[in-house]
Amino acid sequence: MQYQINHFNMTLNLPTREIRPRSHTIGNDSDVKHLQKQVAITVDIMHKNIQLGLNRAENLDDLERRSCIMEEKTKRMARITRAVREKHCWENTKTWIIVISVVMIIIGIIMILMIFGIINKFID
Repeated sequence: MQYQINHFNMTLNLPTREIRPRSHTIGNDSDVKHLQKQVAITVDIMHKNIQLGLNRAENLDDLERRSCIMEEKTKRMARITRAVREKHCWENTKTWIIVISVVMIIIGIIMILMIFGIINKFID
């Protein structure tokens, strides 16, 4: 027996079963109604499971879309961070150059004053 499930595009091959007559017949309509009720409950549960599967698929698609957006934002943030780091590194380098230049100028002035003997007058 083959069942075609159109939504999922798959075929189930179930073994056929020989239906043998029972030794007794169904006694009344309440047995049939009870079986119909069980079948209806089973069908309802199957529909709910299929709906849950479809909802899960939609949630996974949404999650994948959001993860792609976050990945793009992460790459953009990495570029911005790299640019800011390079900018601060250059500013730090300029600051050190200025500090070293000022120290060298002060040392130069002190050496010139020592050469001409002006500082030696203050020390003696």
